[in-house]
Amino acid sequence: MKFAAVGAAIAVAMGGYLLYLYANGGPGNLVDVKSSTDGETYAVQDLPNKQKAAEMLAQIKANIEKVVEYYKQPEFASDKPTQLLVERFHPENIMENSMTSKDTSYSENKGEKIVLCLRDKTRAPEYPFVQMNTVMFVVLHEVAHLMTEELSTGKHTSEFWANFRRLLEDASKIGVYEPVNYSRTPVEYCGMQITDSPL
Repeated sequence: MKFAAVGAAIAVAMGGYLLYLYANGGPGNLVDVKSSTDGETYAVQDLPNKQKAAEMLAQIKANIEKVVEYYKQPEFASDKPTQLLVERFHPENIMENSMTSKDTSYSENKGEKIVLCLRDKTRAPEYPFVQMNTVMFVVLHEVAHLMTEELSTGKHTSEFWANFRRLLEDASKIGVYEPVNYSRTPVEYCGMQITDSPL
């Protein structure tokens, strides 16, 4: 009888803990995987093809580093938004998002962390990877927050949209993003639909 009560208490406690983790974005289910592309370690989902996720994050990081290097040119020295990006971008803080998170992708505290959905979490159990150009559009959206002085309070400001547009244009010029007219050809992304672009 004692064992049954203890077992029931443990089961209830574990169930409560799991519900808590799920409600708070889950434990992340993250593991560190070393990329063969750049030799760096990335936090990715502990799912099949985790090496591919690490390679994608390495490519994303390299792409954003190209944008940051572009903005380090002397012609941008007095340009506040580009200098904010140069100052705030920390390449070691890019990671894959949890499958249980209610968010798809986000940046935390102006660059403290950039968390990205790389796999279509609506298509379990395969969780196929999202096309890289679509992920780059989302990454550039998140990076635009780093360029923006104003804090987002639920709505994106006109400053944010101007910075996002500029990033898309410059990333296209540099060759790390190919513009897409999402209003004409919407794209599914991790449970949502991209239907617009500031370009």
